[in-house]
Amino acid sequence: MKRYETVLASFNQTIALKPDSAEAYYNRGLHMLIQGDMTEAEGMFLKALALKPFFPAALSSLANI
Repeated sequence: MKRYETVLASFNQTIALKPDSAEAYYNRGLHMLIQGDMTEAEGMFLKALALKPFFPAALSSLANI
């Protein structure tokens, strides 16, 4: 398994265990952004903001897509 797949699996596991964690969705979004998947990254940032409306890092990342 490639490193990015391992990291993605970790984020997915965290989200499964803590589905109300805005930080988990944000971190998965950053990972997807690095991988070049802008659509998935945007979705993760929006989910993070739905859970935590004032989340400056998520707002900034979303604005930069």
